Amino acid sequence: MTVMSFLFDTARLRVRMMTPEDAPFVLQLFNAPNWLQFLPDRHVRTVEAARDYITDVYLKSYRDNGFGAAVVTLKESGEPIGICGLFQRTYLPVPDLGYAFLPAHEGKGYAAEAAGGMLDYLRPAQPDLRAVVSSENTRSVHLLEKLGFQYMEKVRPPGEDRMVLVYKAP
Repeated sequence: MTVMSFLFDTARLRVRMMTPEDAPFVLQLFNAPNWLQFLPDRHVRTVEAARDYITDVYLKSYRDNGFGAAVVTLKESGEPIGICGLFQRTYLPVPDLGYAFLPAHEGKGYAAEAAGGMLDYLRPAQPDLRAVVSSENTRSVHLLEKLGFQYMEKVRPPGEDRMVLVYKAP
């Protein structure tokens, strides 16, 4: 798979590669209540720390794996509202589809639209995917099932005290 240097659109969204200029948005997302409830705290508390995280984690993933987190923006305004992309977890044999959105943009179908678009984009090059979700995140579990993902197993990621559900892409 080549590096995700793409831009694809859905009906309402534009999905593009992450850049260091996205640091203010990433800072906001990483400290949103819904992120802190369902995802590990990244301990990113400043714009500079967010910029470093983008460079050291997301851009490194693009270089090393050919994929990573993409920024989801509203097509009309360009406002960043979430992330969606592939992540290589040490405890999974294949990449994992992940997504997260700012609270103000939840419940509007954006996650389904972005994740569905990402699956369509990636399927030819990456047909075997997983998704990892907290069992308490019932909205995300429902979304994965709506997209055709099937439950596989419950695992404890290395170094974490929580169990997660692993789903397989259709």
